[in-house]
Amino acid sequence: GDLILGIVVGCAFALVNFVICYASVPHVEKCGNKTSNILREFESRKILSKHAREEIAVIRLHGFLFFGSSVQIVQTAKQLVNGPEPEKRTNLSGRNEKGLFYNIRRMFSKSSTTGTRSDYPPLLSTQIPNGYQYQQSYAALNTSGSASDVESIKSGAKYLILDFSRVTGMDVTAIATGLMRVKQLVVTNPGLKMIFTALRPEFEELLRANRVITDDMEDLVRIQVFDELNDGLGYAENRIIRNRSSENEYFLPEVPDIPYSFQGSELSKVVASIRSMPDAKAALQSIFLNFFGSDMDELDELCDYFGLMRLQEGRILFDIGDEADMFYIVMVGSLASIVPKNGGTANQLFSQPSQYRNSIDLRQKCTILQKAVYGSIVGELHFVLNEPRSFAVIATKETALFYITRSSWKTLCKEQPKLALDLSKSVNKNLSLIMIGMLDDY
Repeated sequence: GDLILGIVVGCAFALVNFVICYASVPHVEKCGNKTSNILREFESRKILSKHAREEIAVIRLHGFLFFGSSVQIVQTAKQLVNGPEPEKRTNLSGRNEKGLFYNIRRMFSKSSTTGTRSDYPPLLSTQIPNGYQYQQSYAALNTSGSASDVESIKSGAKYLILDFSRVTGMDVTAIATGLMRVKQLVVTNPGLKMIFTALRPEFEELLRANRVITDDMEDLVRIQVFDELNDGLGYAENRIIRNRSSENEYFLPEVPDIPYSFQGSELSKVVASIRSMPDAKAALQSIFLNFFGSDMDELDELCDYFGLMRLQEGRILFDIGDEADMFYIVMVGSLASIVPKNGGTANQLFSQPSQYRNSIDLRQKCTILQKAVYGSIVGELHFVLNEPRSFAVIATKETALFYITRSSWKTLCKEQPKLALDLSKSVNKNLSLIMIGMLDDY
């Protein structure tokens, strides 16, 4: 009997030790400078460089999430949204109170302003009981007996992104004591939106079962779910650009009514020059105007050296190993720079546009290096180096592109050396901005 009792006591101590040690492991990572891999035109990049860091807050979660990691999640969310707390809580001895036992007291103290510990759901349940009040204020969920933890958004954060790409598991206690409290932070701050990224199907099902994610109209407005962190960042960046664009307007050109440029895998039908296309010419002038301050007459002359092409969704623009005889500027649509995961070339996967199904299928087959949208320059690196392409580019939407060939570039350098120098500076500026964006992620 004593042996069995000793084994039981030993197992209990081992379990407590495991919980304490695992709860002490960091489960959250702040990614304050994270940006998407979307290439944009210069004006949009200026808007993002000024506002994105203060308006987008990213929390990357790690490991198995349970009640022991909840306080880390809530405190990190509050710090990113409201700024750091002014002072640390102290106990009667005057020392900082911290650690697992302090976190447990905060979550389950009987001194709650709204009720007792019995108001909270059982820790080992698989779903929060229906009687639990989800729409309580954040102050009601603060069990420390102190004033509400909710403060006005001082830092201007408007998008709180929770990334689950490194989460291995999650139980309902993490939802009841962590993610639900983060949702209340969003509910009590109308200007704040919560974005979930990289949720495994079982995680999303658990969040929906416990009403963190719902189909209610209010939740659809303030809570978004995306397959990848990059997609969530792109959504937030797009909204910042639209809200901050001149006169609060954000218009894009329409796809021009010209034939598709590829027949089979051969480039056959293109507009050699946009000289006689005023709408396309105006769109290219607007893009150039953001990069360098030439007058409109000079920009008009520069545009004459560019042609126009149209791509179907799923069409390969160029593949790995192709000669870099052009570079491109996106007029409208979307491109993705890709490398097949299993080697080979992109044409082996998508020899016809019909073989491209959607972005999810593309992510499964390829590593996506970058995305390009309106105003971004594509393919300039290998053009400048005069080396074969080391990645492929595919149209993920119907797309129209301005392009300049190497022969047109040489003609431009000969006939208009000042314009050629301005264009070279804009290409170099674009490459520099790409490098700055990559360095900001580290």
